[in-house]
Amino acid sequence: MKKGQESPWGQIQEVVDHGQGILTVYTASHGGVYVPPELLQRIPTAERNFAARWSHGWGECWFEEDCAAISPTFHFNLMPDKTDKVKVWYEQQKWE
Repeated sequence: MKKGQESPWGQIQEVVDHGQGILTVYTASHGGVYVPPELLQRIPTAERNFAARWSHGWGECWFEEDCAAISPTFHFNLMPDKTDKVKVWYEQQKWE
């Protein structure tokens, strides 16, 4: 994924590479986290299914920033400086 390519939320304006193929993408109005298929098994099925509902048909690899991105953020420790806050947010999330 690179700047200028499409994402579920429009054309990508910025990409943050977290390593292992995990990316956070930002568009003019939205964004989210991409997790490559080979790492998806580390995320519970209910969370992947929830994410897929918000990816506008792009599948379960995309986690929308407002409602699903906490899943890869928690499971892959994408915000190590905010681990405690991430854990609280993750534990409050309902995957329905």
